[in-house]
Amino acid sequence: MKVIYKITYPNGKIYVGKDLTDSINYFGSADSRLIEKDFPREQRRDFTVRKKILWESETASDSEVNVKEVEFIRALRANDPNIGYNQWPKRKRENDTPCVVELLWEGPFRWPGLHYEDDTIRLDETTIGVKCGVYLWTVEHTDGYLIYAAGITRRPFVKRFREHTRAYLTGVYTIFDVPSLKRGIRSEIWHGFWFKQRSVEKQDEYNNRSEEIRLAANELLTNYRIFVASVDPSRRLLERIEAAIMNSLYSAAGPTSVVPDRGMALAPRWRNEQSVIIRSIAPVLFHGLPSEFEA
Repeated sequence: MKVIYKITYPNGKIYVGKDLTDSINYFGSADSRLIEKDFPREQRRDFTVRKKILWESETASDSEVNVKEVEFIRALRANDPNIGYNQWPKRKRENDTPCVVELLWEGPFRWPGLHYEDDTIRLDETTIGVKCGVYLWTVEHTDGYLIYAAGITRRPFVKRFREHTRAYLTGVYTIFDVPSLKRGIRSEIWHGFWFKQRSVEKQDEYNNRSEEIRLAANELLTNYRIFVASVDPSRRLLERIEAAIMNSLYSAAGPTSVVPDRGMALAPRWRNEQSVIIRSIAPVLFHGLPSEFEA
């Protein structure tokens, strides 16, 4: 069980934290130097604190727990020195002006390098295809689009997508049943090798099903709808945007949180980094992606 807890001290101040092991004897890692300033020696001789579980989950990933922890810290204002002992995330001061980055999404585009019977535009037929930034893999769903994954690249989009195509057609990536995916259901046709050492059994299965898997991969790629946003190719900015998008989807409800891929190597904002406001400006509805969020 993974939990978010609140510690309440005798002076009423609080500390909010997470515990990935649900240890009954864990009372957080608040800075003792901060706490001792509030309590004279006499009070420290008889000192009672209270621990309360605010949220718990048996299935949440570590990244989802991290998001929940920040949500509770901000909601309870535990990072306000007058209220709590949390020192992160840094509380915004009135004269702080956060940086704002606009994601101007272009699309939908078809997967590059494939042949289509209609006249829809492929990513490699556009001028933005040679730029770099953030991209989304989506499928059509209820007057909008469900996001399967967000990605980033500091190279041209089309070069990065060639690598993705190769990974799909060689069995590396997971392949889904398209009608199910469009309904918000992850129904796997092939789980994928995912760059792990290939067992003999797994390789034999792939060899025996190679034609079926290849056809399913092509169907999936032809049904993906790609959106891209050109962004300054700063590595940390791109990493933070990618992590913020995926964590927003993970914390949403319904198929919005079911479809996105899990286990990505995300690199969200570090504690010493100033918050960046991301404004998502799109010609369509992305289910589960807010129009404005922090990274």
